[in-house]
Amino acid sequence: EKIYRAQVREYDYEDICTVMNPLIDLAIRVDKMGTVRMMKGIVPEFKSKNSVYEVLDQQ
Repeated sequence: EKIYRAQVREYDYEDICTVMNPLIDLAIRVDKMGTVRMMKGIVPEFKSKNSVYEVLDQQ
């Protein structure tokens, strides 16, 4: 009941490449909130439980 099975999705390689550079830039700048926000955009079903990033789940 508590085990979550992810749905596998296929991404277009070119689409992912355009997302990766801005994500890497955020990580290099140590923009934690921005990095997690962008990651949640890529994997929207990811929920941050018991962390400061929970506020992003409500946006």
